[in-house]
Amino acid sequence: MLASSVYYVLANVYSSINLWTILALLGAALWQWWKKPHPRFPPGPRGVPILGILPFFGKNPSKSTMHWSLRYGSIMSQRMASWDVVYVNNYETYYKCFVKNCNTLNGRPDVKLFSQIHGPNMGLVFKIPSDFCKNQKHLALTSIRRSTAQGQVIHDEFDYFFEHLKMKMGAPVDLKPLIYKFTANVISQIAIGKRFGYKHTKFNDFVSKIEHEFTDPNHAGKVHVCGFFPIMRYIPPFYQANEKFCLGQHHMLAFLRKQVEKSKVNFDPNTVNNFLDVLLHAKTSGDFKGHPEFTDTQIEVFLKEFFSGGMETTSNTLLWCVLALLHLPKYHQLIVEEIDSVIGDQKPKMSHKRNTHVTSAFLQEIWRCMPAVPQTPIHTTLSDLELGGYFLPRGTRVIGNIWAVHYDPQVWPDPEKFDPGRHLDKEGKFIRSFKIIPFGIGARFCLGELLARTEVFITFVKILQSFRISPATNPLPPLNDGICFLLYSPHQYQVVLSERN
Repeated sequence: MLASSVYYVLANVYSSINLWTILALLGAALWQWWKKPHPRFPPGPRGVPILGILPFFGKNPSKSTMHWSLRYGSIMSQRMASWDVVYVNNYETYYKCFVKNCNTLNGRPDVKLFSQIHGPNMGLVFKIPSDFCKNQKHLALTSIRRSTAQGQVIHDEFDYFFEHLKMKMGAPVDLKPLIYKFTANVISQIAIGKRFGYKHTKFNDFVSKIEHEFTDPNHAGKVHVCGFFPIMRYIPPFYQANEKFCLGQHHMLAFLRKQVEKSKVNFDPNTVNNFLDVLLHAKTSGDFKGHPEFTDTQIEVFLKEFFSGGMETTSNTLLWCVLALLHLPKYHQLIVEEIDSVIGDQKPKMSHKRNTHVTSAFLQEIWRCMPAVPQTPIHTTLSDLELGGYFLPRGTRVIGNIWAVHYDPQVWPDPEKFDPGRHLDKEGKFIRSFKIIPFGIGARFCLGELLARTEVFITFVKILQSFRISPATNPLPPLNDGICFLLYSPHQYQVVLSERN
C-alpha cells in the first residue's frame, strides 16, 4: 500500500513537472514569436507562431503587404518564420531607404534558396558589398552600355525572331517560348559573343529552365516559401518543388560552364568582344588576377544572373504588352498609327521615343502596373539605422515594395485601372514619371535597366511594324491578375498573327 501510494504521488509530481515544462516551453516560444527586435521597431502583423505571416500572403504577396501598410504605415514589419522583415511601401520611404541610406542598406543575407546551389556570396545579386563587388558591377555596366548603345544586337536578333513568327502565322500560337529564345539570344550575344539556333536542343533546355524558374504555376509559390523559410525545403510538397528548382539551376550552370570552357580555349587578351571576355581578361591579366573570390564558379553564377535577369524582365514585359493590346483595341490602333506616322518602315531606335508619345505612355503604364519584379531582393542593414521615427538594428532585413509604390493612390488616382492616358498631358505629350521604378533605385538598382528599356521599346515597335495581332484565347487572361511570387508574369494565352504589308 505504501509503495503504491509513493508511486502515485511521484507519478503525479512527474506529470505536473512535465505539464509545467511544456507550458513554459510554449510560453517561451510564443514570446520569441511575439517580441520584436527593438521597442521602436516598425509595427506590423505577426501572423501565427513558427510560420509568421507566410500563410496569409495569398496569390500576390506584394499586394497583400500593400494592403497591410494601409493599417500599419508605409514603414512596417512582418514576421516571416524566424525573421522580422521591414517593408517600405511608398516612394518617399523607398527613396530614403535605398538612395539616402544606400550605404547602410547595401547588405545582403545568405539566401539558402540560392546558396544551396553554389555556396554563399556568389554572383552579384546576393554578393556582400566590397570593392570586388563594386568593380564587377562596373565591368557589367560598361559591357551592357557599350553593347546596347545603338540597339544593333536587338535588330539583328529580331530578323531571326521574325522568320520564326512568320512560320506561326494564321494559327494560334503561344508567344512566350519564342520571346524567351529571342531575349536569351540578345543576352547571349552580349554575354558570350554568340547566338544559338532556335532548334538548338541544349540552348532550348537552358532557356526553358529560366522560363519556368519562377513562373511555373505549380511550383512558384512553394519555391517562394522555401526562399523565406529554408526548413521547408525538407518537407513535402515543398521538398519536391525545391528539388526541381535545384535541378534546373544545376542544368543552367552546367550549360554556362561549357560556354566558359570553350571561351577559355579561344581567349585572346588582345581581343575583348563580349562580357565573358571582359571577365576572363580581368581574371587572367587585369586587376582581379589571383583574387581569391574570382573563381570559375563566380563567373558562372554571374553569367547565370545576367541571363536570368535580362530574359525574365524583358520577356514578361513584352508578354504583358501584347496582352494589354488585346484588351485595349483603342490603344492598339492608336499605337500602330503613331508608329506608322513617326517611324514608318525605319528601324526603331530610342531617339524615336521623344516623338512616339502614346507608345511611350503605354509602355510606362506597363512598367507601372506589371512590374516584372514586384519587390526588391532582401537588403540588410550594415549598421543601426533610424528611419521615419523607427529603429532598425544592424542586420535587419529590408524589402522595397515596388508594387505598393506603383499602386499608391496618393500618386496614381484609381491605381488599379490600366490607363496609359495618365502619362499624357493636355496636348497629348508624354510625361515621364520618376516614381515608376521597375528596376529599383539606389546602390542595388538593376544593372540591365538600359538594356531592358531599349529591348522592350525596339522589339515592341518592330512587332507592330511587322504583324497584326488578334486574340486566340477566349476569354483572355485578365490584366489585373498574374503569376506573382519573385516575378510577375501573365497567365498563358495565345494569339493569331498575320503579316502587315
